[in-house]
This record gives sequence, structure tokens and C-alpha cells, in this order.
Amino acid sequence: MNEFLPRLYRLCQSASRLPREDFLTLCLGRQIERDAALTASLFRPLGIAPSAPVRVRAQVRAWVEAGASLVVADLVIEADEGVVVLEAKVGPAVPSEGQLQRLAAAFPGARILSLVEASATARVPPGAAVLSWDDVLRGLSPGPDGDELRELLRSSGVGDTRIGLPEDLWARARRLHERYEAALRPRLQTCLVALCPQPLADAVEAALDDPDRQVEPSEGWGPGFASTRPLPRTGVKGLCLSVDLGEDEELVWKLEVLAGRALAKALARSGSPWRRVPSTERWFVLELHRSPGGRNLRGEDLKQVVAIGRAALRHAHSGVLGRAWDVRGPGMAPSAPRLSVSELVRGLSAWAPLEAALSGCVAEVLHRVFGPLEGGRAPYRWTRDARLSRKGLLPGGQRLRAWVEPDLRTLAFALEPPSAPQAERFLQALASWPLPGPVLGWEGGLRVELSAETWAHPGLVPAIVALLGEILDRPAPEA
Repeated sequence: MNEFLPRLYRLCQSASRLPREDFLTLCLGRQIERDAALTASLFRPLGIAPSAPVRVRAQVRAWVEAGASLVVADLVIEADEGVVVLEAKVGPAVPSEGQLQRLAAAFPGARILSLVEASATARVPPGAAVLSWDDVLRGLSPGPDGDELRELLRSSGVGDTRIGLPEDLWARARRLHERYEAALRPRLQTCLVALCPQPLADAVEAALDDPDRQVEPSEGWGPGFASTRPLPRTGVKGLCLSVDLGEDEELVWKLEVLAGRALAKALARSGSPWRRVPSTERWFVLELHRSPGGRNLRGEDLKQVVAIGRAALRHAHSGVLGRAWDVRGPGMAPSAPRLSVSELVRGLSAWAPLEAALSGCVAEVLHRVFGPLEGGRAPYRWTRDARLSRKGLLPGGQRLRAWVEPDLRTLAFALEPPSAPQAERFLQALASWPLPGPVLGWEGGLRVELSAETWAHPGLVPAIVALLGEILDRPAPEA
């Protein structure tokens, strides 16, 4: 793929859309040329066994019926044994029957291969061989050769991102998370209180102790709170302080702010160091400090976080609401816990892919329960902490809210509002739950408690889909 870098560069120029499908397909094409094991696994359903390296072209234009219409193939893979035209889709979408027919007419003699999500394979029209992104993840070579694309697919939420992760990852991440909870989280909470002068500190401390107002950061580990009203004489409705992964074994300290309307406009201005948190309207994040790896945390790290965080909040408020963030008060940082930066980085390195994989499971469940929507839209919309099913998919205005608990021990599917018949159907269906591990729970919805044995079980998503189908008294779409 000699045109790989120019095509990649052109994909990055679109300000109006995120060309995820084109981007991932282009990277897949490059990997096919370099990874013989992946190529063999993709060609196997076609009855082709390439004996030499293949040649790949991306976004190939061809005319149908001598110039009658133009068709674009995502990838054209040329082997000595034959030519394969690959049409890829991400999310719930599948290629149309007409699209497959035009590709076949534009590339006579080529085999047509559709690449879609596993939940969409049954909906691909006849006339093409079908593979899923799960097959790609399974076919990637182990080690560095396949890790780059594997990580890209995981970060993009494509395929079952549990594939290829270590079997002991859940247990390892839980152990490291418990260490963080016991040692660092209380210090982070104290730092968050120290960012605020009196009497705001008292209000923040009370909010952090209130389970109804507690929130988790969008990036990394840390405590936080959110409220419907801003803190007195400020534009701040919520705060989160977190640690996240950085490059070269660094620990990155971040501050997230839920801003009122006026403050949000200031934080969103061009040139502002604050970055809007994805899938939110008024949450913004700012990097405060970095702790290099290979050493223990120091008191100076926490002092820097408090000092920089206070200065950032003061600067953000200047000129907003006619007053500045009041920085009077001690702002005393706590002592540093006896933790090494490397230990925290290892914990986050295990926790981040686990969280992404389980979040992908939740999204896949909703896709399978509700099926595709017109225009290829997802059957849910994002909130800060959960996916909420779109209106009209369940009778009576009922919605299904789905999320992964922050400690990664539970997958939750809450019905809003719940009904007594649904609770009864849950109890009746519980006897047929096929997976090992903890017993399921019901608190106005389905709660699937995870264990080291169940988190990576290949039947996890189908089992949840089947049970939700019984609870909702509706057959799940064929997967």
C-alpha cells in the first residue's frame, strides 16, 4: 500500500465527520500486507490459500457497465490465486444488496467479502462471503506484529475487544484497583477539597460523601462529584481529580470541571487549554501535572496538583460572572501515599483495556437486543456514565440504561421505570442462566456480577441478550 500515508493524511482533514470506517479499513489493509497469518485467516472462508504475499489497494474506484455508474471498493486484495474485494462496515451497518451487486459487476471474477460486526453477520444480503471484526481480532498475529491494529480496534470499540486479552486480566486489574482504592483515592479526595477555599471546601467534602452526587472521571482513576447547582459564587457544578496513563511510564494528573453555561463558554474558547470531555456538553478536562515513573510518589507531586489546579480554576473564572475563583484558604495537600508511580501505571495499564472491553460488551448487548435502526444509528445515546436506549424502542416510554460499574465488577442494565412483571420474568429466567460465577441480581434491572471466570467467557454477551429478551418479553433480533 504505497498510498497508505497520503490516504491516511487526507482522512484526517475532515472537520465535518469522523471517518472511522475508512480509517480502520485503511489500517486493516496495511496490516493484511504485513501479516501472513491474518491474510490466511481472512481468505480461508473463500477457499483461497495465498502462497505468496498479497497486494492491497484501498478506496479503489471502478465503473459499472462501461461508465454507467461509479463504485468504490474499500479494499482490493490481489493474490496469485485470485482477487478479493472487501467491503467493511463498523457499528450495526451492513452493505446493501445493491452495493454488493455493483461491486461484483465492477470487479468481474473477484470474490466479494463483507466485513461487519458479529451481531450483524446474519443481516448481510446473499451474494458475498461474510467475516466479522471478531475474526480479524482472532486472526491477528500474536506479539508486536498484531498488537498495533489490535489496540486500534480496541480503542475504536470495534469487534469483541476481549479477544486477545490475557485470561487473568480481570483478577489482576481488580487487585491493583483495590490497592489504589485503599491508598491513593483518599489522598485524591483530600486534594480535591484543598483546591477549594472555605466555605467551598466544606460543600465539596459533603458532595464527595453523598452517594447521589458522586461521579467517576472520564479518564483514569479518581473521585469526583456533580450537582445541579454551581458552588456559591462560582461557575462550577462538578469536579473530578484523576490519575491517568501517560507515555514512558508517566502518571498524568487531570482535573475535570462540570461548568455552568457562562463558564463553559469561557472554557470552550479557541486557545483554551481545557478540552471538552467526549459525549458530554459541559464537562472539561485539563492536565495538571506529570509524575515520572521509576520512583515513589512524593509530597511535591500532590502540592503541585493542588497549586496548579487552584491557579487553573482562578484563571478559568477570570472575567466570568464578574468575579474570580477565590483562592484564599490554606490549600494544604495531603502527604503522598506509599505507592510507586510504576505500580499505578501497571494498574491503569490493566484497568484501561479491561474497562474498554466491558464497555464494548454493554454496547454489543444493546445492539443485539434492539437491532439496527434506520440510517445505521446506534440504538442508544450516550450520557456521561451510561448508554440510554432511544425513545420508542420499548413500549410505554420505558428506557434501558446500561453501564459498567467503575470498579469493573458489574455490568448493569436498569429499566426506567421498572415493572413488577419484568421482575417476575427475571426470577423465572434466572434458572436458565448458563454461565458460571456469581448469581445475578435485580435492582430495577439486571445486574451481572463478574468474576475472573466470567468476564472473558465467550457466551457472556449472548447470555445477557437472551435474559434481557425474556425480561422485556420480546425476542432478540437474530445475531
